[in-house]
Amino acid sequence: MFAITISRKYYIHPQLYPSIYFQPSIMTPVNLIWGGGSIMDEESYPTLESINAALDILQANGVKTIDTARIYLNSEERLGLVNASSRFAIDTKHPGGFAPEANSQELIGSIANQSLNYLQTDQVCSKQYIRWKVYF
Repeated sequence: MFAITISRKYYIHPQLYPSIYFQPSIMTPVNLIWGGGSIMDEESYPTLESINAALDILQANGVKTIDTARIYLNSEERLGLVNASSRFAIDTKHPGGFAPEANSQELIGSIANQSLNYLQTDQVCSKQYIRWKVYF
C-alpha cells in the first residue's frame, strides 16, 4: 500500500488505490529516506558545517537513512567527510549503465570498495529492488 505519513495522518494515493477502504489504525508509517544527491551541489551546501546542519534537521525529524550513489558526483565523499555513517544508514548504488566501462566482477568490487572509502565506513545498507513490467 502506498501511503505517506504527515502529522500522524495517512494519505493514500487515490490514482494507485482508488477502491481501498481506508483504515489508518492498521497502517504503518513509512520510513523516510533522504536523497543525498543534493549534497553534491556546493551551492546548496557550500561547507561541511552546512551539511552537518542539514543532517541535524534530518535526524531531529526521524530520518534514519540517506540514499546516495557514485553517479552523484562528490556526494559520497562529502558524506564521508562529515561522518554521516555514524548517524545514518547509508544506501549507495553502483553506477551500472552510467559507468563508462563494461561491468565486470572486478569493476563492481572496485567501485564498491571506492564507495566505502569515500563514505569512510565499512558497510552500506543498500536495499534496492527493481520490478520490471513488460507491456506489449
